[in-house]
Amino acid sequence: MVDEDGLLNSFPASPIPTSTLRELEEHDAIRAAIPMMARSHGNQEVADRIVLQTDAAAVVAGYADDAWMVEHRVDGENRDPDDVFEEAMFHAQAEQEMMVDEMEEMADSHAEVEIDPDAAEDY
Repeated sequence: MVDEDGLLNSFPASPIPTSTLRELEEHDAIRAAIPMMARSHGNQEVADRIVLQTDAAAVVAGYADDAWMVEHRVDGENRDPDDVFEEAMFHAQAEQEMMVDEMEEMADSHAEVEIDPDAAEDY
């Protein structure tokens, strides 16, 4: 059995390449390693948020302040793995939606200021 916290501690102190997540899924103990937020960095795509599922649990994890942190954990003991994955994805998507809403609110609060080029002539 794979310990999710131990696995996250083995991640680099940076967003993780999505190619590494695909490689993790090839490991027998990893059921899923899905990027939730990814961006281009140089010549590769890296993930800042992931869903990671093992037989024991599924976690939603995010990278912030130079460390990977578990944002939500779904216990998989005596549960159908598909149900565990579905619950983890539900939490990941709900949290993702909250993040997007916060970003949109911040953008809305910064109203664009129009500069009149003719007004500079008055000074």
